[in-house]
Amino acid sequence: MAQTFKEKLAELETKRRFEQENVVEQDLETSETPEIWETAEVSEAVVPQNDVEPAMPAQTKSKLKLKKLTLAIFVSLFVILIAQFYALGDFSLTRQVTQKSLDGKFTYQGGLKNGRFSGDATIKNSSGNTLKAKFKAGKMLDPVTYTKNNAYVVTENGQKVTITLADKSVIHQTANQYSFKGSVFSYEGAWRFAGTWQGKMHFANGASYDGSWKNGLPNGQGTYTPIVGDPITGNFNMGELEE
Repeated sequence: MAQTFKEKLAELETKRRFEQENVVEQDLETSETPEIWETAEVSEAVVPQNDVEPAMPAQTKSKLKLKKLTLAIFVSLFVILIAQFYALGDFSLTRQVTQKSLDGKFTYQGGLKNGRFSGDATIKNSSGNTLKAKFKAGKMLDPVTYTKNNAYVVTENGQKVTITLADKSVIHQTANQYSFKGSVFSYEGAWRFAGTWQGKMHFANGASYDGSWKNGLPNGQGTYTPIVGDPITGNFNMGELEE
């Protein structure tokens, strides 16, 4: 039967203690040796000098034993930590992969950890559009950058969105408020594809409109300021001022 994680740790700890006690015992035996060498008198006439190996100083032997003991402790601790990480599922590495979706229309290039997207990645579809983001445990994090091939670039970071058009014009969005400055006009206010909203548009010729919009045209109460003349305030109906 396979050992449990606790049993493995207990076995490693027992082995580490046994090795530590064994090293300590050897160290104690070695420390007594120098006394014998100091008291013993060896006659050079009886034992040739060439056959006698010089004795290693006791201090040097003690240092070597201490180094071995320290190394054994560190090795044991390292093995225990590796076993803990492995058992808890935290000891895994992020590897770089390239994967295609089942229909073959999307390609993912980036990190993969524990079978989930992880780290910086790029997702490209068959039309050449790309999305760049950072993933953590399979979830996409801000900022996210989407590039429409030869059209525009959208960068989203929380509630703030930046849209860069092909002509390098930039639209900034915070919540439902937009700001845009281009060569033909500039705009500040809310915006949507359909429905009504409030906003102000400045034209390159100097004219402007500030008021209600509907489906992209002045609609409802608003003020139109012409190039020459006084501002006109009234009710607009799909871009035309009502009498």
